[in-house]
Amino acid sequence: MSFSRLSTRVLVRSLCVPTAAAFGIVPGLDTYQALLATHPLQTNLATAGALALTGDSIAQGLSGAQYDAKRAASFVAFDAAYRGGFQTAALPWIIANCDGTVLRAITPAGVDLSLLAACEATVFNQFLVIPIIYYPLFFAVTGAVQGLDRNASLRRARTSFASLTIRNWKFWVPANLAQFVLLEPQYQVAYTCVMGLIWNIILSATAGDARAKPGGRELTETLDETDKP
Repeated sequence: MSFSRLSTRVLVRSLCVPTAAAFGIVPGLDTYQALLATHPLQTNLATAGALALTGDSIAQGLSGAQYDAKRAASFVAFDAAYRGGFQTAALPWIIANCDGTVLRAITPAGVDLSLLAACEATVFNQFLVIPIIYYPLFFAVTGAVQGLDRNASLRRARTSFASLTIRNWKFWVPANLAQFVLLEPQYQVAYTCVMGLIWNIILSATAGDARAKPGGRELTETLDETDKP
């Protein structure tokens, strides 16, 4: 089986279970839903790691470069830590505390409180959590696993942070808003894992110019192209 066909098969299988569970459209996914209810942390860790591995494999296949297992391991480690671990605790807290009362004070009467709560949760997640926690953790974990020293990781962060954050907001603000409006809390980590995989593939497809810079390409450039929040 060719790499492209294998990647497509893995992508379809990886997307189907958490996405269908998140939207409750396939009754046959009772086992996954039961695992989310009884073992949420372990299930989210496994989901995040599997989708991170799938996304990076597809991204590397699209690039045409030789498969880099260390790079794949860095994305699995980061996504498992952030999406599977951190978000399992953080998302319920965000939902509970971003309840729409702040925006209610500054918006016209009649606006649905659940929509205001979703907007508050999106703003908190995207404009506080992402720049303060997500990207520092991303640069630290992926840099360490791939062998970058502290100075190299800091240099990579300084040169990439602003552009990556703006890209992140363009994709994730509407994705997060839909998430907080439509999904039950127990399915939100699975949803962010799936959207993170899609985000990774989009970046790999649209950041092609950076792959052909004169004079070669550094490891940090490759990492920047395939980031996925």
